[in-house]
Amino acid sequence: MSKPLSIDPAVLRRLQGLPKSERVECLLALCELPETFGRPHAHSGLGIRKLGNKLFECRGNVALRFIF
Repeated sequence: MSKPLSIDPAVLRRLQGLPKSERVECLLALCELPETFGRPHAHSGLGIRKLGNKLFECRGNVALRFIF
């Protein structure tokens, strides 16, 4: 069972400033996140890593990471 994903409006504004190809890549990664989190083989392409006690990151594109 996946949890809903809510994206902060500030993150959406920053994504709008990216070139379209990068924006699409990042949004696809965010859409995959709720279904793949906690399933290591499924999320390996997103590069999800644990950063702290309740802090994780995933790869949006080559240069951009999302912290959650």
